[in-house]
Amino acid sequence: MSLSSDKHTAASTPQSSEQARQHTRPDQRVKPNPANVADIADIADIAEEEELLETVTSMIIADAAAEAAAEAEARAEACSVRAREARERARLAKQQVARVRAEIRDGTLTGEEAAHTLQQAQQEANRAHTIQIEAEAAEERALKAAINTEAEAEVTEGMSFAAGEQWEHAQQTAVDERDQQAARLVPPQETE
Repeated sequence: MSLSSDKHTAASTPQSSEQARQHTRPDQRVKPNPANVADIADIADIAEEEELLETVTSMIIADAAAEAAAEAEARAEACSVRAREARERARLAKQQVARVRAEIRDGTLTGEEAAHTLQQAQQEANRAHTIQIEAEAAEERALKAAINTEAEAEVTEGMSFAAGEQWEHAQQTAVDERDQQAARLVPPQETE
C-alpha cells in the first residue's frame, strides 16, 4: 500500500473526513464537558464569595476603627476638660498664695498664723501645679492618640472603599465572563 492510497482511503470514510474537518475548521467549537463547566462555576462562586467576604471584613474593620477614633476623641476631650480645670485650680492657688503674702505685708496676718497660712497656700499651689502638669501631659497623650486613631480610621475607610470598588469591579467582570462563556457555549447557527 502506498502513501497516496492511505490518504485516499482515510479521506473516503465519512467518520475520517468529519474528524479532519473538525481539526481544520477554526470556527468549529468543541463542546465543554458539563462537569468542567460546573467546576469553573464553583471556582468563580468561591472567588466571588471571597471578594465579598474581604469587602464586608474591611467594612467591619473600618467601622471599628471609626468607633475607636470617636472613643479616642472623647477621651481627649475629657482630658482637655480636666486640664482646663487643673489650670484654673493652679491659677486660683497661685492667687491665694499672693493674697496671703499681701496680708502678711499689710500686717493682717502675723506670727505663727501667717507662717502656717502661707505654708498651706504654697502646698496647695504646689499640688495644683503638679496636677496641672499631669493633666496637661495626659491631654497631650490623648490628643496624639486621637489624631493617630483618626488617621488609622481614615486609612481603613479608604481600604474599605477600595475593597468595595474592587468587589464591584469583580462582580462586573464575573458578569462579563459569564456572558462570554454563555456565548461560547451557544453553537453558531448555520445558515442554509
